[in-house]
Amino acid sequence: MLTRLALVGILAAVLAAPAFAQAVDKKASPIGYPTVAAALEAVKAKPGVRVFVQEGWTVIAEPGGLTLWSFAPPGHPAHPTVVRRELKQQANGAWYVYQRVLCQAHKASCDKINAEFVELNNAMRRALERDQPRPDKLPPPAGGN
Repeated sequence: MLTRLALVGILAAVLAAPAFAQAVDKKASPIGYPTVAAALEAVKAKPGVRVFVQEGWTVIAEPGGLTLWSFAPPGHPAHPTVVRRELKQQANGAWYVYQRVLCQAHKASCDKINAEFVELNNAMRRALERDQPRPDKLPPPAGGN
């Protein structure tokens, strides 16, 4: 279920327009907003975001970057929850998914959704690394010694 969500989300983020910077108070919570509802409202209002629904989840891709916001649908055990994921490529070409979660549900549901997204992140990272050669793994240039 979430695997499909992750793949659609990553494609949307990769195809998005240049990034828009907006200052937020990161001390308010792990995601910079005090509640899931506040995050949904603020992120949806950013210029250039792409909003879509996948299997009930509201997914918002920030423009130009590799930042995805995934909001659990009503009725989901972890509702209200938002997972903010940012894909970053390290100097050696390896991908890293930086994840922050604001879960306002019961702890067990929060722990479960966090673990599910960590697994999705690992699968996404592996797929990206499989599809893109790392600089340290490239063959030497032709004609070189």
